[in-house]
Amino acid sequence: MPGHEAVTKSHRIHTVDVFAEKSLAGNQLAVVLDAADIPSEAMQRIAKEMNIAETTFVLPPSDPANAARIRIFTPVSELPFAGHPTVGTAWVLATEGLVPRGSLEFVLEEGVGPVKVRGVKGPGGLTFWMTHPPLTFGAVERRREQAAESIGLSEDDLVAEVPVQVASTGNPFLFFALRDDLAVDQAVADLELLGDVLEGTRAFGAFVFAAVGGNRLYSRMFSLDIPEDPATGSGSGPLGAFAVRYGLVPRAPRVTLVSEQGTKMGRQSFLHIELTYHGADENPSNRGRRRGAAGDHRNPPGLRPVIVDSFKYLPRSFRPFYEGRGPFTGEAAPVWAPLQKRLAESRIALLTSAGIYLKRSQPSFDLGREQTHPEWGDPSWRAIPAATQAAGIGVAHLHINDEDLLSDPEIALPMRMLARLASEGVIGGAVAEHVSVMGYQDRTLRDWQSMTAPQLVAHLHGQGADGLILAPV
Repeated sequence: MPGHEAVTKSHRIHTVDVFAEKSLAGNQLAVVLDAADIPSEAMQRIAKEMNIAETTFVLPPSDPANAARIRIFTPVSELPFAGHPTVGTAWVLATEGLVPRGSLEFVLEEGVGPVKVRGVKGPGGLTFWMTHPPLTFGAVERRREQAAESIGLSEDDLVAEVPVQVASTGNPFLFFALRDDLAVDQAVADLELLGDVLEGTRAFGAFVFAAVGGNRLYSRMFSLDIPEDPATGSGSGPLGAFAVRYGLVPRAPRVTLVSEQGTKMGRQSFLHIELTYHGADENPSNRGRRRGAAGDHRNPPGLRPVIVDSFKYLPRSFRPFYEGRGPFTGEAAPVWAPLQKRLAESRIALLTSAGIYLKRSQPSFDLGREQTHPEWGDPSWRAIPAATQAAGIGVAHLHINDEDLLSDPEIALPMRMLARLASEGVIGGAVAEHVSVMGYQDRTLRDWQSMTAPQLVAHLHGQGADGLILAPV
């Protein structure tokens, strides 16, 4: 990691090229040591004066067990977390002998909490790995044409069936999967359009990439703070997980990737990504420490239980089934389960009973048999990707008028609203694929108990869902 040192007043400032294999490549970083006496306002002015992607300021840790606390500034704002500042600052602290006992494994305190780093000595010198904070997937940008135009491309340049979606381990990035590396190089940010897209998804930047074979990715990142970033560490971990999630690179218990970034702008960088998956877990495991305190999650402080009594508004003929009857036969109690996490930390799925399916790739529900056997209901189910557009949806339900639902599927499957709640932090995230069933079922529920319910549970576990919202019609 080539670098040089300058001195200003009593503060040492190092500039280093991160994710570089030679000088004057990679992503520049300024590291200001012994910065405890610098006011926040002055930190921002210094970062503006440096006029590179980020400047870090090293302060004493709040926990003596950690190596340092760092604050990260772009020329216009402070960031809670960023990848190349973390790795670059770790390299400076280690090479300057500022880590207690000379350890190559230590923790840096950042705005998102403690971040673990690990140094490895090799033929090319000292290399640092960073463990990302927990990964979340967030809002899906459904205006695909407008999203593509914001980076100077057309919707045809986007990989079909892969959503334009936010993923984050501290800094939210909006990921665009493109058809090839040529499309990546052709991207040009329209800052006015991009600002609208990023504002709508609450993302910090647009991360465009293509899978180019051999577990290699070719990428660029645009933001409003820095027009183009030559290497984005905080986005590269989520980039790898995004590529695996949507089948752009094969999943395995251990996935290793290399992302080439910055080549188009003459600052070629290589970011190495390592992901570990366990069983059916949707997200890779995280070796870093997670923020949070132990306690009773059933009724967190400041929250109160919500009583659902919507049965009162059902038609009179339905009410005996829902009130004054006690549990159904064979049930000792209602089948609700308490959330194991706070709602703001939980990934949520939707289940609609509207009989929604994908017109091009899924069969309709069996309305013919329902018409000839009114006591029967189709027990099958459909997975509905969160990126599905209204034009791709079909509805098969005998008991509702589907005209309004087809024009606005949010009526029965509010995926956009759920994504908005995720982007606002009300929920921790939304799953990639929600589920649809036929509402009316055989009264015995035999097929549901033996087939449908176990399949749905397995699917939801595979999606990493912590909770399920029922959207009846």
